[in-house]
This record gives sequence, structure tokens and C-alpha cells, in this order.
Amino acid sequence: MSDHLPTLRAVDWRSVTPWGVLFRVPMLAAGISVMLLATAGVVLSAIWWQVGGWALSLGGDDWRQGDVAAVASTHDTPVGLSVEGGVDGVQPVAWYYLQPARALVSTPRNASLPRFAYLVWGCLGSLLIWGCLGGAITRIAVMRLGRDEHVGIVRAVRFAVKRLPALVSSALYPLALLIPLAIVGAIVGLVLRLDWGASLVGLVWFIGLLVTMVCAVVVFGVWVGWPLMVATVSAEGTDSLDGLSRGFAYAFQRPVHYVFYLLVGGVLSFFAVAVMSLLLGLVGDLAWWSVSWGAGSERVYELRQAETTFDLSRFIDPTDVPRPSDPNEEEARGGQFALESAQSMFRFWDQTLATVLNGFRFGLFWCLVAGVYLLLRQQVDETEFDEVYLEPVETKPLPDLEAAQETEEAPTQPPEPSATGSASSEPPASDPPADSGQATAASESAASDGSGSNEPPRDPEEPDDVIRDE
Repeated sequence: MSDHLPTLRAVDWRSVTPWGVLFRVPMLAAGISVMLLATAGVVLSAIWWQVGGWALSLGGDDWRQGDVAAVASTHDTPVGLSVEGGVDGVQPVAWYYLQPARALVSTPRNASLPRFAYLVWGCLGSLLIWGCLGGAITRIAVMRLGRDEHVGIVRAVRFAVKRLPALVSSALYPLALLIPLAIVGAIVGLVLRLDWGASLVGLVWFIGLLVTMVCAVVVFGVWVGWPLMVATVSAEGTDSLDGLSRGFAYAFQRPVHYVFYLLVGGVLSFFAVAVMSLLLGLVGDLAWWSVSWGAGSERVYELRQAETTFDLSRFIDPTDVPRPSDPNEEEARGGQFALESAQSMFRFWDQTLATVLNGFRFGLFWCLVAGVYLLLRQQVDETEFDEVYLEPVETKPLPDLEAAQETEEAPTQPPEPSATGSASSEPPASDPPADSGQATAASESAASDGSGSNEPPRDPEEPDDVIRDE
């Protein structure tokens, strides 16, 4: 008797290597919906940081030094992350979110109130803008990766706007611990202004370190768990407390899995961003290559200068004394003005391509967050990928057929006569003529009774005739 071994025909790679779902992320991030949402987030974030910097610079720019200058160089422009090229994956995106928060809790030598206000303004803007748009992107990603269903931009944004308080406040709750810490620290700081007070505080400084150790764990949990909090609200449709608890639980209960998934996603993002950077660079190069056949390489190089500054004041000098105009000089000024205007416009379109690259980078980051969240949820809660919150579908009720049938069978009421007495103006309707058969029967009955003779009618009070004897 021979043993028949089963033949292996297929392998469920999703069960063997569940992290293979991350390989679907680059194509998902290259979709139109994700690209538009992420690019809009990049532009809005740059505008937000520029507004804050402009408002605080009204009193001077002395605070724009050190770490603040480094933050502003990448945050107040939509092309800040593309200056050094696009072959570093999504690592700049993580640093983009972490750098202002890290600078906020540091104490440089040039620390000042405008610097602190600038960083707080920027961090709140990042939570607000990317809480909404990041929530919309992760909603698209979890529906595609988990249930293989497509969600449009309008539905995703509507979903994120409805849950915007949960998306934003999930990270603010733990950071509220920094407020009492700052109050107590301010009181201790007043003592530090005195030399003997500094000596006294130095003796018990370990107590402060123990307290700040707890706060540091909380802040670190927010740093590594905030993207997971956003993905939680997008996948589960719950409140901020559930997002907070899952963000901390998944990050601290499965740290090895978390780091492994981040490494896999980082390697994938390295190649994905490199390919997208090559593609967008090829778009610009082909456009300039095609026009160089007519304009010439020297002209193309002149128009594509890397640094183009457009300063209208160079054409308006208030110290100039009015003098007779020179046609040649005016023509030269007009030509220079037109040249620099053209350089500025071409520079704008080059920056637009760089902004699109940044949009792909941010969209890829949030799609990876959605995939990592589904993997960690499966590891911790043993929940399948397709168990995603679905919004209730609004359906119209069916018509009440019984009520409609009763309405059709109900007799129609005759119209009521008007109160103006219109009935008197019309003659009364005459009785209908009797049937001919009934008239014949009535005449025969009258003949049998003798009522049809010519005798006058008998008085009913007249006595009957005397009965005669036969």
C-alpha cells in the first residue's frame, strides 16, 4: 500500500506573509485621489507656516535663527523637501512632522516668545490640516487594502470632516500633561534665578527627572503613535479615545513588528519616490528638449536659471532725478522686465512639478500608515483586513401600496352646491318617463277594476248597494 501525499497547488501568501500588502501601497499612492489630497495638504501647510511667520515678523526677524530657520526652510514652502532630490523615500515626511515638535520642547540659547508662538502655530496647523487630509487618505487606503473598494475624494473628505474633532484631539489629550509640567517648572525656574536656589534645586533634580520621564514616554508615544491614531479613526469610525488607546497599544505591544513594517515600507518608499522623481524630471526635461530645437540651448539655459529673483524695486529708483527719456534705455528695461517675468513663470512650473513630487511623498506616507495599521491590528486584536467601518447607506423607503390602493378605491364625493343659491336659477329635473311595459300593465289593471269606464267616481261615504236575493 503506497502513501499518497497531497499535492501542493497553491500557497496563501497573504496568510504566510501578511506584510505583502505593503507592496500594493506605491500604486495606491500614485492614484489621482491620493495625489490631489496630498498635494493640497502640502500647499496648505506651506501657506499656514508662511502666514504665521509673516505675522510674527512684523516686530522683527531676530527670532528666525538656529532650529527655527531649519524648520522654516522646509515648512514654509511646498518644495522644501525636494531641494536635495527625491531619492530618500518618506523619511523626510516623518522628520517634517517631528522636527517642529522636537524644537518646541527644546531650549536653545535664542529661545523667545515669538519663536515659541511660531512653533505652536505650526504644530497646531499640522494637526489640523493633516488630521483632515491624512484621515481622508487613510480612509481611501484602508478601504482599498482591506476591502478592495474604491472611495472617491468627496466621500473621503466628507468622512474626515465629520470626524475632524476625533482626528485632531486624539493627539492633544496626552499633550495636555505638558501644561501642568510647564506650570510647576515655571515656579521652580523662579527659584533657579537665585544662586542658592539653584544649589537647592540641584540636590533634588532627580525628582524632576523622574516626573519628566513619565511625560517623555507620553510624548514619545504621541510621536510614534499619532499616525496610527489617525488611521484608527479612519478604519473604525470611532472617537478620539479609541484612536488614542489603539495608537499607544499597537506601538508599545508589538514594537518589533512595528519596526519591521516600517523598514519594509521605508525600502519600498525609497524605490517608489525614486521612480516618481525620475518620471517628473523626465517630464520637464522632455518639454525643454523639444523647445530647444527652436530656441537653442543657450536660451533654454538662460530661462531655466535655478535662482530667479524678481524685484520690482530695481526698476523704480526713488533717487532718480527726472530726465528726458531715452528710447533705447526704456527698451532695454522693458526687455529685462519681460525676461525676468518669463524666468519667474518657468520657475513656477518647475516648482509645481516639485510640489507634485512632495504630494506623492506625503500620500505614500499615509498609505503606508494605513497598511501598517491593518497589520498591527491583525497581530494584536486578530482582526481581519476586511473588517472596516462602513458608513450607513441612506435608502429611500418603499411607497405604501395599501394606502395607495385604498385611495384609489375610495368613492369620489359629489361637489357641494355653492352658497349663492345657484340651484334656484336652474329648473328642477323632471321625473323620468315610465317604462312602456309598466304603462300597459297599469292600464289593464284599471280596466279590470272598472276604473276605465265613463261613470263618475263613487263617493267613498256612499253606502253599498243592497244585496238582492237571487
